[in-house]
Amino acid sequence: VRLGLVCVPPDVCLDGSVQATATVELLAPGGANMLLVGLGSPPGFSVLREDWQALVANGVISDYELGAHEVRAYLSRVATNQPIAMSYRLQARLPVRVNTPGATAYDYYRPDQRDDTGPVLIIVRRDDN
Repeated sequence: VRLGLVCVPPDVCLDGSVQATATVELLAPGGANMLLVGLGSPPGFSVLREDWQALVANGVISDYELGAHEVRAYLSRVATNQPIAMSYRLQARLPVRVNTPGATAYDYYRPDQRDDTGPVLIIVRRDDN
């Protein structure tokens, strides 16, 4: 499994949003019945539920769980070497300089097939203009 996480822009005004994109790809042959992707929610941000509802409605993911500090995405019947991109917004609620928690993706039935990402720095500033 290969996992990447990008957050754009890396700095944002208070009440603005950051577009996060997590891309997961299964590298093992034979496909996977279920991949789980855990995406940490950084302090001072809210995850916009409607983005995750749209990912389900569009068939990108099978389901998701929105927790206090993490979004868990479920991807079923994943083909090998077919990257899947999940884009979602994080709404800035507090002026902070914070690293996102790392993200994890793994094959539910073969948990040794996994990948983790490091943190991504995001800066939220007050709009003093």
